[in-house]
Amino acid sequence: MLKKCLWLMVAASLCAGAQAETIRPAATQRSPLDSVKLDQSTFVGKAGYWRVGKDVKGNWWFITPENKPFYYRGVTSINDEGTTGGRRAQPGRYTEATSAKYADEKAFATAQIRRLRSWGFNATGAWATREFFDFEVDGTTMPFTEVLEFAYVGPQIRGDGIGLPDVFDPRWQKAGDEYAKNLCTPLRESKGLIGYFTDNELSWAQPSEEDIAAQSDPEKAKLVPPRMWLLQHCLSLPEDAAAFKAAWEFVLTRHGNFAALSKAYGVPITDKNALRKLNPQRNAIVMGDGLKREDPGLPRWDKPPVVIRTAAFMADTEAFSKVFAERYFKLTSEMIRKHDPNHLILGCRFGGPPGSVVLAAHKKEWVDVLSANNYRPNMKERMMAYYTATKLPVLNGEFAYHSGLFHTRGRTAERMAQMGAESLEELFTAPGVVGYTWYRWVQDEPAPGSRGSPISCGLVNTRDEEVKIHTETLTRVNAKADTIAAARTGR
Repeated sequence: MLKKCLWLMVAASLCAGAQAETIRPAATQRSPLDSVKLDQSTFVGKAGYWRVGKDVKGNWWFITPENKPFYYRGVTSINDEGTTGGRRAQPGRYTEATSAKYADEKAFATAQIRRLRSWGFNATGAWATREFFDFEVDGTTMPFTEVLEFAYVGPQIRGDGIGLPDVFDPRWQKAGDEYAKNLCTPLRESKGLIGYFTDNELSWAQPSEEDIAAQSDPEKAKLVPPRMWLLQHCLSLPEDAAAFKAAWEFVLTRHGNFAALSKAYGVPITDKNALRKLNPQRNAIVMGDGLKREDPGLPRWDKPPVVIRTAAFMADTEAFSKVFAERYFKLTSEMIRKHDPNHLILGCRFGGPPGSVVLAAHKKEWVDVLSANNYRPNMKERMMAYYTATKLPVLNGEFAYHSGLFHTRGRTAERMAQMGAESLEELFTAPGVVGYTWYRWVQDEPAPGSRGSPISCGLVNTRDEEVKIHTETLTRVNAKADTIAAARTGR
């Protein structure tokens, strides 16, 4: 009996030892990023918060508050409304599904962060709502970005090919400052916040600006009729608009009087109302200034607009656009940094190349990272074009492979996903790029037999069910991202 007891004690001890060994945490695996040697002389931003900087080979990275390299892989629109718009979004079918499924917003956020991590994502993009901000799940928080959208506060210029705040109006500056105070002050000490986007896909009305329609189908851009440029829009605004006054002061200072201006522009100009009369159906309006005006919505016309394109006008357009764009980037930077001096400014999320003048206004003292959206296969080429023009690190703000441009190998979900995966893996080799963002969190799949694309963008559908063609593809791609980015040569 004694021997049996001793044997049982030894056996129990051995079993306990074996059990302890099986639950011992595995040795921490080395990350591909452990080999990256950062060049601290290139760091931009405030120490102790998120920054950007280069490695010794010349590749750009986000830098964590702990001074580690970070290659961003985010997703937009993570909120229980399931739409873009974040704080402006309205409840819909996804809200009904998540309300029935999760006890509260903490349970919702916990589940989605775990999903994101399991698919290889490491950040939330624009339009995530604040239940995700600095929210700890399984011992860590997920880094996040915030989109402010200054173009929706104060007076705004809206019309055919233009969508901008009236940067000359003191009311916009005042409203923007109050807006930044309310949104940025609560986040100024956050260690999870990477930085702020100032806006999303502004329309700059530039001669060399890529039309938004060209993002998903370049052929559509050929159907867009001639448009007025920024200067002509501003010269045609209501006479009480600040941008109208600034534009007329600008051109009269350059040309002296109406007669000289008329000769230079090739149209009759006898007073400040002359250009407004050229295109009465197509003139932009100012919204958000306290006056009730009709939203222009889709353009209304029965003939092409009268578009001024003389050499003198084009020179004036370039010079005025420079003033306008620099004022936008300078003032939005000041609004943010007044209330939060600690975090990065991530640019305005270009929908397409905005033209050389606007890119040149993207100065390092006002913008830390250039953000740009892209839905084309040649993603690396397009993102590096922004980098070449500005020398600022580039963050892709939106990407998906659902458009017709990904049909070239066959109009099937699998072939489109494979082509999208190849575009992303090529992007990861770009020395000037610090990450990408998938668009979007929620969207229903196309109905069977629909004539459109065979896939949509959502990682989940409105029933909160995983869309596996995306999650499985992107899990594989995300698993390679750090390894590919760490191997960049700096060229």
